[in-house]
Amino acid sequence: MDLAGARVEQEWARPVSWSGWHAASRLPKPVELCAEAGSTYELVGDPDVLQTLAAAVRSDGIGLRRTEGFGVAEVVTRPWRPPARGSRRPAGPDPVLALRDRVDALDLTTDQHRWLVGAFRELQLTRADPDLAGRYHEFVGALFERALSYQLSGRQREDIGAILSDTDPQQLRDLTVLLAARPPGRGA
Repeated sequence: MDLAGARVEQEWARPVSWSGWHAASRLPKPVELCAEAGSTYELVGDPDVLQTLAAAVRSDGIGLRRTEGFGVAEVVTRPWRPPARGSRRPAGPDPVLALRDRVDALDLTTDQHRWLVGAFRELQLTRADPDLAGRYHEFVGALFERALSYQLSGRQREDIGAILSDTDPQQLRDLTVLLAARPPGRGA
């Protein structure tokens, strides 16, 4: 990624190697060095350059294999803080766990799961951006025009669309974190 003069001041990264299989050619994909979810990089530099980089990361992601669900990044400008005591959910079944169970029931492949996590992250950014929030449903529809989404069955597409239209932004964020932390086939 071209940092345009900015530099990485600190990193809290969890590097992993990732490979895959190219089904059409029946050959392995090259091993890629990736940063696992939760990896963090502090960039310093000219404020205008940093603002331009932040906009590019939000809209385009990072890396070469973004269409496969890689390269999703968030721009964070302040430390995470736990919610205030009074803002906790009431006791009872957790709606986010129920949503996770709905996604698990879709029986997605590892690549489809990775694509879905990336799509959910992108939609969170869309909802958070005041200029784009009104076009949320347009972005949901556009997700199903991407290459990897064509591998989804009609039922999978329908269920994912229902989850996206029925889920409030906080639940979508929590669901995305749960799905990113537990790829398919790893159990509870």
